[in-house]
Order: sequence, then C-alpha cells, then structure tokens
Amino acid sequence: MLTIDKSAYENGLLQGKLTGKYLRRKLDTIRKIAQKTDYSGNVFTSRSRDFTNLLKKVAPAWLEEAKGIADGAGMNADELLMLNSPPSDTFSKGGMNCTSFMRIGDRENLLFKIRDERNWTQHFVIKKNGNAMRFQAGTDIGNLGVAYFFNENCIAGANNTGSESKDISDEPRLSDCHILRLFAEQCKSVDDAPVLLEKLLKAKAVGGAGRDRGIIFLLVDKEKGMLLECTSEDYALRVIDNGILSVSNHYLTRKAQSWKLKKPRRNTVLRKKRIDELLDTCADNPTLKDIMRFSRDRKHLPHALCNDDGKHFWMTLSAAAQVINRQEPGNSRQLFCCGNTRNSFYLPFSVRENNNFLPLVSGDFYETADKLYKKFACGDHLLREQRKFEREIIKSMAQNRFPEKLEQTAFNILKFTFAKQNPVN
Repeated sequence: MLTIDKSAYENGLLQGKLTGKYLRRKLDTIRKIAQKTDYSGNVFTSRSRDFTNLLKKVAPAWLEEAKGIADGAGMNADELLMLNSPPSDTFSKGGMNCTSFMRIGDRENLLFKIRDERNWTQHFVIKKNGNAMRFQAGTDIGNLGVAYFFNENCIAGANNTGSESKDISDEPRLSDCHILRLFAEQCKSVDDAPVLLEKLLKAKAVGGAGRDRGIIFLLVDKEKGMLLECTSEDYALRVIDNGILSVSNHYLTRKAQSWKLKKPRRNTVLRKKRIDELLDTCADNPTLKDIMRFSRDRKHLPHALCNDDGKHFWMTLSAAAQVINRQEPGNSRQLFCCGNTRNSFYLPFSVRENNNFLPLVSGDFYETADKLYKKFACGDHLLREQRKFEREIIKSMAQNRFPEKLEQTAFNILKFTFAKQNPVN
C-alpha cells in the first residue's frame, strides 16, 4: 500500500514512475494516430502551449503535477499536456459512451456509472495534492482529469458524453474529465459545482467531450443529486431531491435539448432504455448485487451496457458505485471495477481510505483484466469467481468492514484465470 498525499510535483513524480510504461505506450499510439491526420506537429505543439496557459489560470498545481509525472515517466511535460489537448477530430469519432444513474433515497444516496471509451489503460488512485481535497478516482493513464470521483466530503461525481451540440469549442480547453477533477478537488457540496462551472464558462475554459459533443455531469452528496448539462457557452441544471434518474449520452433537460444538432443515436437510446428496464425490475431500488449485474448486461449488442470493441471503437473499461450514508457520511463507501466488467472484480473502498493498492495505480491490474478480455472476450469465464468473491464483499460492506488484502486476492484470481489452459466459457 502507498499514499499519494504530498505536493503536486511529488505526487506526480510517483505516479509517473509507476505508470510510465503504459503512459509512454499511449504517447506512441497517439503519435501514430496524429500522423494520419491533416495536422502538422506544430498544431499539437501550439495546442499544448495554449493548454498550459489555460492551466496557469484555472489549475496551476496541475502543471506541477504534470512536470512530476513526465519526470517520473521519462518524457517531456509538453508531451503529457499534448495528450490532454489534441484536436477533437484527432480520432475518427469522439466521446465516451457511458451509462449512469443516481438514486436519492431516505438513508442512502447512490451514484453509478459504467464507463465506455477507447481501450486505454485505466487506473484507480486515491490522491491529495497539497491543500486540495483528497479524492478517489478512476481514469485512463495520462489523463489529468478523472472519469469518476468520490472526495473526502462524500461528494460523488461522474461524467457522460452529451448530445451532438452547437457551441462546442475546439480550442485547447478543459475536457469533461478535467472539469470533473476540479469538482473533485474543490466541491464541498453539489451546490458548489454550478458556481465553479459558471466561473469556467466565463473564463472561456470549457471544452467538450469530443467533436461537437456536449458534456453531462452527475453529482451526488448526502442531501441530493444534481444533473449538469453543458456546452462551451452555457449549462442547464436539474436537482434531484428523491427518486432515480438515469442518463446515457443525450441531453434530458429542456434547455439543453435546444442545443442539439441531431436526434439521439440508436446506441444511446437503447442503453438508456435498458438501464431503465433493469431498474424497473428492482422497483428503482437496486442493491449492490443488482448494480454488478447491470454492469455485465449484454442485451441489445452491439449497443449493450457491457460493451466490447468488436463493432465500434469503444468498450466497457470500468464501473463505479458510490454509496453515501446520509446520517453517517463517514461510513460512505465506493465499489470500483477496474477493467471490463466481465473480466474484473468490484473492490470496496471506504470514503476515508487513504492507501493505494500498487497494481491499481500502476495500471497492472487493468492490464491483467484486459488480457482476460482479449483472450476470452465478454463470456462467462470469470462469473463463478465473481459471484463468490463479490458475495463476500457485499457482506463485509453491510458490516462496514474493509478486509485487508482483498485487492491482492482479486489480482491473483485474474492472473490465475488467464493462466488456465481451458477456462470454462
């Protein structure tokens, strides 16, 4: 176990040393992709410089962290900043294709997200940079932002790609993941998020989730939930005081729908329909066992909740559920699945946890799960072990226990399953 709770530079240096091989591999991949575009190297250099200038205004500590990551990984900080500010059409298509929901209950509030993106190496880190708030987060290695978070004030956050929209800037601005990290570091309640977002909009710092794609944020604290939908110019807000709200990749608020360029695609419509169907089966009151099952659902392929990348550029990379205890927030907890949900395990973390599991930070845990995915795809080869392991996790979480060595046990099972010659399909 290790802590990442020193200065931004020191934390970055440690992360760079741990993740370097995967970060350098990602950089090589991006370079090859960039060579196939119409952009010259000068465009990427210029964008990196402009992005640096933006961070000086809105998140200067990130530049110190980026320098540390780059030094630890044996690369230039400009290269890392380039990875965070490419032209939105560097890739053939942009944006994540995630499915999420929030539930505001009497005793507990819940936020759940299934993350779909390109198959970049993912990691899970618990971090505190200097005076910023401590947070737990999952994201792709090399991304200065986060895809989910749970901070020390029991604020949970997630981001989804929004509708194809007008008013999405392609200048080197903050992505949805970058903005979500600012929420993680600065928000003491969900009410702080729109205030911060307004400041970023005023500073012309808000980008999008891909080419012409808006952003959807879901935030939950011990009191309520909040949906924020935005472009680079404006945002819409909906407060959830009770009940459930599900989201895929199209806007839901009336105001945000006026920004749309196109009708929602079949993929996002089917995934929202499916998560709503599954929620109906448990009367909109899903248990942790239900959530795990939802995240492995394959109905409507290739438009399923659990995706593989055989038919499109994205796949399911991870999933997370944050459970907030309304009466005793210190007893709140998170479940995180690092890897394709049919090829990995959910692991529990108290909101008070400060220690990191090395293979989760380094990317080795994800890479092991990805080896299973590449060998066995999204079959049932791990199902028996998942049910056994996660049944014990649910039991321990109900007793507010977080047994030691769970992460190592899960890691060992993944390695053992991959090594087996004839897995049960």
